[in-house]
Amino acid sequence: MAFIILKDVRLAFPRLYEPVEYAAGDGKPRYDATFIVTPGSDAEKVIQKAYDEAAKVKFEKKCTSNLAMIKTNLQKNCWYDGNLKEDLDGYAGNMILATHRSKKDGAPKIMRRDKSLIVSDAGEIYSGCYVNASVEIWAQTGENMGMRATFAGIQFLRGGDSFGGARKSDGSEFEELSAETIGDDDL
Repeated sequence: MAFIILKDVRLAFPRLYEPVEYAAGDGKPRYDATFIVTPGSDAEKVIQKAYDEAAKVKFEKKCTSNLAMIKTNLQKNCWYDGNLKEDLDGYAGNMILATHRSKKDGAPKIMRRDKSLIVSDAGEIYSGCYVNASVEIWAQTGENMGMRATFAGIQFLRGGDSFGGARKSDGSEFEELSAETIGDDDL
């Protein structure tokens, strides 16, 4: 396994507070977070290095052939070209790292910039924002051979346009109202 810290990546399709079964009725609930990575970025270099190292360690002499088999199968590969799913917001032209965390491993740590915990899904962290993340990349052999990634924590970095949803309000579109602006009858 290769433990890495991703910096300044975009978050997509997060399930950070309520784990969901991967396949209905499989009894294996998990948390999910997908990270959109800009090609050529430091994050891409860190991921690719960890991915390659994890594959070499686990697959050894079969590394090249196993990775060739895994590369385009999104069920077996956590790290792929976003153009394979270009119909999803933000994917086209980027690299994608799909990560999961089993409920049995405990909830991921979700935090603000100051490292205070975000304990509920109140919209502070959302699909389209930018984050830092702690991730492990590993190779799996056997019947379910593939390259996998698990996330342990996510730190909100900054806002971004929300994917597949309505614009978020920061309150700036409203004017401040005083008691004189509204009459007592309006309350």
